[in-house]
Amino acid sequence: MLADGIKTSTHKGTSSQFGRHYVLTGLFSREDGMLYSRLQTMREKADYQNTFNLPSDQGAELIAKADDLQKRIVACALAR
Repeated sequence: MLADGIKTSTHKGTSSQFGRHYVLTGLFSREDGMLYSRLQTMREKADYQNTFNLPSDQGAELIAKADDLQKRIVACALAR
């Protein structure tokens, strides 16, 4: 985002700008945007709620999806 001149000051802002500049333009899929948003919401719950439970199989699946998204984001950034 910095390379594209997009600045944010919050995690929520980063999620919003990802959707606006990369999902709505078709660079990333709607599913990617929903995953990014879901991960952001889960991070907030884990940080600010007293308890947060996630079954290990769901956690493993989300980690794999997040890793894939992160790799594609890096590849996209390097290709620009």
